Amino acid sequence: NVSGVFTLLAEDSAPYVTGQHYQLEITAQGSTLEVRIDGQIVFSVTDTSLTQGSIALYSWGNQGAYFDDIRIENLSGTNQAPLITSVTATSSIILDTATIQLEVIATDPDEGPNPLSYQWIIAPGEGTLDSFTSPTPLYTPPDVTTSQVFTLTVEVSDGLDTSTRTILVTVNDADAPPMLLDENFDDGDFVGWRITDEGTIAAPSIWSATSGELSQSSNIHGGTANLPKPGSYLFYDSGLSWRDYKATLQIRSSDDDAIGLMFRVQDGNNYYRFSWDKQRSYRRLVKNVSGVFTLLAEDSAPYVTGQHYQLEITAQGSTLEVRIDGQVVFSVTDTSLTQGSIALYSWGNQGAYFDNVTILTQ
Repeated sequence: NVSGVFTLLAEDSAPYVTGQHYQLEITAQGSTLEVRIDGQIVFSVTDTSLTQGSIALYSWGNQGAYFDDIRIENLSGTNQAPLITSVTATSSIILDTATIQLEVIATDPDEGPNPLSYQWIIAPGEGTLDSFTSPTPLYTPPDVTTSQVFTLTVEVSDGLDTSTRTILVTVNDADAPPMLLDENFDDGDFVGWRITDEGTIAAPSIWSATSGELSQSSNIHGGTANLPKPGSYLFYDSGLSWRDYKATLQIRSSDDDAIGLMFRVQDGNNYYRFSWDKQRSYRRLVKNVSGVFTLLAEDSAPYVTGQHYQLEITAQGSTLEVRIDGQVVFSVTDTSLTQGSIALYSWGNQGAYFDNVTILTQ
């Protein structure tokens, strides 16, 4: 099948036996195409139309088609790099007094030239491993005084080519004040959180936690004014009495509209809100007091679509501080709101994701 035009290369009239297993072997080497069944050549033809591509399992009108034990061998003479299928940790958020087990799973498509070897890479001051060459090392974090995100890297080599993957680990201070909230949405729900839809365009919102992180996948938005930006938010019910606290969470967006966090939320007319919008190129901190919005801080740095960010917001007394990946973005003073809960915010964003939400008292 070339450009949608089918051509017969070979054919015979031998039927298969229903229920019988057959070993099918197809070799594509250069222009030679060879088909064997149970070791016997069925077809051998020459064709130069297609020189590369993957495989697919095929069924036509067959309600009982079965396939198993698929193996692809490289005949090109070039080495294929190791394939890393997963890099995991027993927990992605830990205290600095704990340890976690890491694991990398990899395969070598062409089994050579050497057995797979592993090399973990950790930046100085970001912890250590009991073995830097094991596929399943034990990670010990450093002593930290604030929540920090560390990138752990593993390289897998077959002696000729190397593949690389990373994993993020959030390390919290064991000596930090008590935790008010620790939510990773791994249970597949968001019990204790309440949806509020303020936008009227493309409503209602679609919040879900079935993938192990929280997502909002509706384009819900509304309003033409610059600051209010009514969209949808997910409010944590049990935090109305919180006063001084630090909120940390991971955010990412597969869209390009606004995503953020509301804090010291008392109701729909009283809160602070940090939002980040790629399309309109702003990071913005506003307050809403008795329904009146005021801009507290703003810059024009867009986010990178699909990238994870560690958002950290501290509200201590009149000081409000926003950090992204450990870097201070805004630091302002405001006395309007002294307590309240948090809410996860989305405006016109069909790909807003939130995970690993923690609240620590200050």
